[in-house]
Amino acid sequence: MVTSDLLQATQQQQDERGLLLNLLFSYKRELIIEHIRRRDIRISRSISVADLRTRIEMLLDSQELTVNDLAQILNHIEGWGRQQIYLYQYIGGQHLKAQWLNPVWVENHFRQLNKSEIYNNTRPIVLPDSPTLVSVEHDTDRHRIRFIWVEKRTRLERDEESDPPPDRFRVGEASSLERVVYQAYREITVRGLMFFDWDIENDDAMLMIHKLTGTDYAQVRDARLSELKEILLSQDFRLLPVSSIVTQLHHSDEVVRRELTFQTVNNEGRLSVASGRPQEDVFADTVLEQARSQIIDNVTGLSGSLRWKTENNKHIALELYGKIADDQRIGIAAQELEEDIRYVLRRIRTYCT
Repeated sequence: MVTSDLLQATQQQQDERGLLLNLLFSYKRELIIEHIRRRDIRISRSISVADLRTRIEMLLDSQELTVNDLAQILNHIEGWGRQQIYLYQYIGGQHLKAQWLNPVWVENHFRQLNKSEIYNNTRPIVLPDSPTLVSVEHDTDRHRIRFIWVEKRTRLERDEESDPPPDRFRVGEASSLERVVYQAYREITVRGLMFFDWDIENDDAMLMIHKLTGTDYAQVRDARLSELKEILLSQDFRLLPVSSIVTQLHHSDEVVRRELTFQTVNNEGRLSVASGRPQEDVFADTVLEQARSQIIDNVTGLSGSLRWKTENNKHIALELYGKIADDQRIGIAAQELEEDIRYVLRRIRTYCT
């Protein structure tokens, strides 16, 4: 019996390891290398994908990396890009803020809540069926705390090539012909990551939700914030409006505006403008620029498709969703580095009024 249980546990560990590796290698090679190197592990930046996977498996075999380490790396890679983002500003009291800036108080706070097992630690849960708070990362040097949830998320994709041949026709009612036709779908399982990140010293916070078609992001947001109430007062954070960005970007040289939608202040009409060239700002067209200057004082912003420049002159593609008053969010489609996303979000905040 003991031997059977041990074999089952070993098989489960191997399955989790294989799943984590498959999830990890669904991301860019450069991102994986960057996060492995941050753990003081020497890996050439020019290593091939096949050799990189072999090297990581050797590190796991030698215990230089653990399955938990792999989960933490995946958490950091998954959290930056392919996300829907809500920006917040801390508006709570200074006494409470001072408590959260005190590492001793924070650690005791999690102990009193019986949540010490997730404080600066990761639960070894790869794909929980429902959103599960698996880790709270507290960076005491940068005065930043990050709450991380993981859940299993599935979607169906049509797979016509796997359709079985239909049945033979049979005579139905009213001399009609009928047959049974089966259609195949492929069920895709992904690891959905969500996190609430609070820069305590600077009063900046954000909630990031893994992007998946058909998701009610406002509903997911409210559920996560409600869960946080046990740990910190989520009502002390004000949602920042991203719709205001749309009308304020005409003075910025750090953004390429690919498409923008405006609404008249009396809510009677909408206007959308788009660039004819993906790499060119929409208002590089002199006719559209003249139209913008004539209407800008009489419209509010609704949505936008932008390319935002980072410190390294790299552009991050993002979408602004501001059509619904309480669902002001930013969409980032591609996987990016944490420092690039944080930089762009800091710049975005300066336009949220």
